[in-house]
Amino acid sequence: MSIKGVIFDIGQTLINQLFKERSYSRSEEFFSHVYDYLLGKQVSNHFECFPLKSEFISELTILYKTTRAEKNQSTHFYIEVPLFSQALEVLVSFNNKHSQKIASVEDHRHLMPILEEAFRQPSFVDDSAYECWPDTLETLKELKRLGFKIALASNTAHPVKHEVVMKKFGISSIVDADVISGYCGVRKPNPKMLDLCCSLLELPKEEVVVVGDLLDRDILLANLCGVRSIWINAIPYDIEQNLKRIREGSAQYLPTAGICCLSQLIPTIEYLDSVTPEPDQVKVGYYFPDIKKKLETGRKKAFVPNSKIFYMPIEIRSPPEKLGSFDVIIQKVTDLYFSENKKDQEALEGLQEYMDKHPEVLVLDPLEDLALTNNRKVFCEQFPCIEFEDGVRVRPPRLLKSTKEFPCIVKDERACTAPGVHEVTIAFNSAGLDTVLQNFKGNPVVQEWVPHSKGLFKVYVLGEDFQVKPRCGCDFSEPPDFLKFNYHKDWPQGLKEVPNCTQISNEVVSRINHKISELTGLGLISYDLLVETDTQFVIVDLNYFPNYLGYENFAEKMDAYVLSRLQKHNLNL
Repeated sequence: MSIKGVIFDIGQTLINQLFKERSYSRSEEFFSHVYDYLLGKQVSNHFECFPLKSEFISELTILYKTTRAEKNQSTHFYIEVPLFSQALEVLVSFNNKHSQKIASVEDHRHLMPILEEAFRQPSFVDDSAYECWPDTLETLKELKRLGFKIALASNTAHPVKHEVVMKKFGISSIVDADVISGYCGVRKPNPKMLDLCCSLLELPKEEVVVVGDLLDRDILLANLCGVRSIWINAIPYDIEQNLKRIREGSAQYLPTAGICCLSQLIPTIEYLDSVTPEPDQVKVGYYFPDIKKKLETGRKKAFVPNSKIFYMPIEIRSPPEKLGSFDVIIQKVTDLYFSENKKDQEALEGLQEYMDKHPEVLVLDPLEDLALTNNRKVFCEQFPCIEFEDGVRVRPPRLLKSTKEFPCIVKDERACTAPGVHEVTIAFNSAGLDTVLQNFKGNPVVQEWVPHSKGLFKVYVLGEDFQVKPRCGCDFSEPPDFLKFNYHKDWPQGLKEVPNCTQISNEVVSRINHKISELTGLGLISYDLLVETDTQFVIVDLNYFPNYLGYENFAEKMDAYVLSRLQKHNLNL
């Protein structure tokens, strides 16, 4: 049956929680407001001994943490424990510890309405810790325009928080129903939660799909109910929890399909609804550790399953084969090479281990071919000068060591998305260069300055396909000692923008691309191409798997590249 309703998780599916390490301190701030509210309602008069504010906050936080940990670790925690009932437990427990008059929670059940009212105060919620994913509202509105019904199904003992955040971002006015565990009393993966959603949407289970980030909550809920599911692997609420479930290898945690951001959702629903996979459909797993890369990919509607290719976002700190049998793995792990984080190194080791176990699987692009894209110094030293028979010559920038030529460029040796890596400094004299190098954090490379007056182009390469984007260059008249700027942004004050009026032959660029591919084995690259003369060119910063900004028909071209490379790979097996 066709899908007519979408049941969304909230946290890390529709919204992103910021500063997660401060989540408990924010809860303590909320509990502080609750305490004041209870005092104002004279709740303390109902107890012989009443805690101080600090004692109330401390005891409730401990109980909240303990219960939350139990809920997160177990897939059989089907009943929600509201915070207001835990608050009453804290008050009764404190009274019994410090008073001779022993009471029970039941004795104070009449206080429940006041406690519940306290925990439903929207003004107590700090909503600054949340943001909408950039494609959330667009996706929800488009679903509504297409006639889908939308429900929210969220686990939280603190439901007012979700109410405030949903209202703040304009989500509440779009959805048709919400089922929040703190109000309904059951929590995912309890099948009753899905039953409630379907009842409110007035749809049978066969006509809904569940979308969420946690395999042992959202995806398990769908599988227990025999419902299709779409796993969103953007920034999961608990990545370790997902990794644990993947390692277990149980089919109950496997989604029907997967996306890395919401922009991919609607075409993925269309795939589940109406596309018949070809008998030899290629299975592709893809891994992007960076959320920016995931969002860029989604905006292009790329990596969406179709009749020829089934795409699934994967994790490489757990065995990828536990998520399915793949023909191709596409990766963007360049940044992990520079990370000192133990988990990032585990990810690299996990991918290498998978490759060693599965030599039949094509990895795009091979890890051993990334050396020239990871390090600018290595690129300048090892990338050869390319000379063609017709006199066309292509070279990397010269590194400046003992000889000082001005102006010159100072960059970070690393070529990745780490903080500061895209900062570039032009030094115009010895004093400027000395100042820059003295204050440089990291390992600098000093390169020659190649004038932009003859033309500057950004070249994006996707296998045999490529697109050339003219870029404005820069010039200077009365420069200071140095100028620092981010080259992904506009030229800074002090540099004059130079429009690119030069034409470049696609045939020449094509030959350059083929030569780079021969030398590096890479098919997913970009580079800046500076024109010195009609036949002399300089390649600056060879980048692996760039953002493909403005690349036309990127999704279709990526599909074609995958199929072409796989065909060649299989012939060589």
